[in-house]
Amino acid sequence: GMYNYFRIQSSSITLVENETKEMEQVLAINTSTGVLESEIQKNISAYLLPKDRPAHQGLPEAKNYRWRNVSEIGPEILKESESLELNPIPTDREFATLHSYKFHAPVNRHVYVKINKGTLSYGGYILASIYDSIEAVPFYPQTLEIMHDGSLLSLSGEKKISILTRNLEAVQIEVSRVLPGQINHLVSQTRGNFKDPYFRNYNFDSDNITDRWIEIKPLKQE
Repeated sequence: GMYNYFRIQSSSITLVENETKEMEQVLAINTSTGVLESEIQKNISAYLLPKDRPAHQGLPEAKNYRWRNVSEIGPEILKESESLELNPIPTDREFATLHSYKFHAPVNRHVYVKINKGTLSYGGYILASIYDSIEAVPFYPQTLEIMHDGSLLSLSGEKKISILTRNLEAVQIEVSRVLPGQINHLVSQTRGNFKDPYFRNYNFDSDNITDRWIEIKPLKQE
């Protein structure tokens, strides 16, 4: 019927890597039938819940509270919460069943999501009651990636290599310089491809043909 066909099936927060390899927080809303992006946009709201639950309704203050039950979220809690800006990600069709929004919130916090009663879907079906949920903001995954192909660098040019790191306190960097006249042994004693060669004799490895330099580099924490 008009009031029970259209439902919000789920909401979740995920981390998505964009084209510049940065991780973005995305709120995803799944619906049982297609809805205009503008209709969801005008009826959805999200709040960053307080890190500590304030004392209310006879309950004491709770530090680093894990919000789970939407019945706890009333006007007094929303007053202590921060409204989040939701930036819609364009959908691939006019009436979509998946709506995604980029936002920014501290990790390991909780977001209260609300979609208003009366939201309209394709065909004139109506959301019969308020949809609300509490979603946890996930930690960013640890990442370490060399932004170049191959395992050999030329000694000419800038002598620079770019490294992508995320959520790490430090990295250990090891560089081995091939000794003069030893490039032929590097070729003859290794197998595999240029990007990931390996020595074929366990009695002969990079220690035999290189000078090694190791440094532990602390990373700035944001």
